[in-house]
Amino acid sequence: MLSLRNKIRNLIKDTLATQIDTFTYTSSKIFILTEVGVTISSITVNGVANTSYTFSTVTNAVTMTGTLVSGDVLIITYTYYNYTDTELNAYIAAALDFIATYGYQYFEVSGTTVIPTPTLAEKSLIATSVYMLIEPEYSEYRLPNVVIRYPRKASKEEKIEQLVHRFKFNSAVIGVLTQTEE
Repeated sequence: MLSLRNKIRNLIKDTLATQIDTFTYTSSKIFILTEVGVTISSITVNGVANTSYTFSTVTNAVTMTGTLVSGDVLIITYTYYNYTDTELNAYIAAALDFIATYGYQYFEVSGTTVIPTPTLAEKSLIATSVYMLIEPEYSEYRLPNVVIRYPRKASKEEKIEQLVHRFKFNSAVIGVLTQTEE
């Protein structure tokens, strides 16, 4: 699902961001980061690199395990995306339900795998469907071989339904056009 999440991140312009949180130690060695779904790049205490910490993705908290003195300044640098992998996985599962509901094909998520394995074109269909769920206000979506324009008042469900129907039609047409000659 990594390549599928990358396609989605490209569509929704969810680029890796860097954040720096600064804390002054008083009495608690637990520091809650501003963003979620982060990867810690570095922690410094008074300008000196420090690796004596633990990080909980559940609480989004850094716990310093070494000695700190009141007034110490901690600078925590980390990276994150606006949408976590967990959030995107939930959108992917929803998009797969819509794609099946509108009559294309039944896919399911098993762990970190989509079954059956989607083709590149199907990955574009799934990613564009997720994009429509996240950014429903856009009135035009593009796949490699399809451009779909919607009335501004169309619901996201109507947009996905139209996308799936156009995708099915273009897949059938492309299949006929690519037959080999004898």
